[in-house]
Amino acid sequence: MRPQYSMPVGNTTVTPEYVAAVKKDYAKIWEQVRGSGVAFGFEESTVPAMSVSEEERRAVFQKAWEEGGGFRLMFNTFGDIAMDRESTKLLQPSSAARSPRS
Repeated sequence: MRPQYSMPVGNTTVTPEYVAAVKKDYAKIWEQVRGSGVAFGFEESTVPAMSVSEEERRAVFQKAWEEGGGFRLMFNTFGDIAMDRESTKLLQPSSAARSPRS
């Protein structure tokens, strides 16, 4: 059985500085989570993907990838990634990169 869709996550080392920053902003982080539509601890984008240039989209996707990928790519990049067919295709691997079904 294969997943319908999967998104790589850029796991990194959790540094003492990162832990200190989270602890310092803990109340603010939870306030954002409780007021969020997806509750992942970051602001969801409301910008439509096709409203910006390809160059800007690439920069937005790159930044989200560098910050951890995963749900950031889905919800922190553009507000219509999960709702608009053309925008959703931006996150799909090219057909050349897909592995054949077994």
